[in-house]
Amino acid sequence: NGLLKKIDYVANMGYTMLSIGSVFETEKYDGSMPTSYTMFDHRFGTAEEFKKMVEAYQKRDIKIMVDFPISNVSPNHELSEKQGFAASENDGKIQWDLSNEEVQNELINSAVQFVSTYKLDGVRLTNIEQADTAFLNRFIEQLKAAGAYTIANAESNANFDAKFYSDTASNFTNAFKNVDLN
Repeated sequence: NGLLKKIDYVANMGYTMLSIGSVFETEKYDGSMPTSYTMFDHRFGTAEEFKKMVEAYQKRDIKIMVDFPISNVSPNHELSEKQGFAASENDGKIQWDLSNEEVQNELINSAVQFVSTYKLDGVRLTNIEQADTAFLNRFIEQLKAAGAYTIANAESNANFDAKFYSDTASNFTNAFKNVDLN
């Protein structure tokens, strides 16, 4: 509802795409410990409210992108009970076995289903550091087939629609978190 209330403000700023981060149910406020790839975090409202927001922005020619974390999830994630899915645990977060084809297929299917259900325009794959390029390219191909623009939050040789550069990201982070810089 907050995004709907600010639609004129966002549109008047001239944005063509809005990246809203992770919207999945999570154990932490910042979305860093998702427990689901299907359920919304209560802070984002309901599925119907999300659909309404996406449709309203798209009517204003503003595309909507969400983050899809492919690893580093909560130990209470809905997929954590599946045999052979977890490869390790680090700092209280589960890393999926991204070399396991069943895990790969589950992640791809979950992301494509989410994009298709909510008619999203883009996906930023996060926590991709342990994923090999072949898997990422297959993931990207399926997301593109569903109509989604794809980017990442880390450097990769995969066929993302835009390249991520750590130095550039650092410059933007510093520019936007500080005020009155050159």
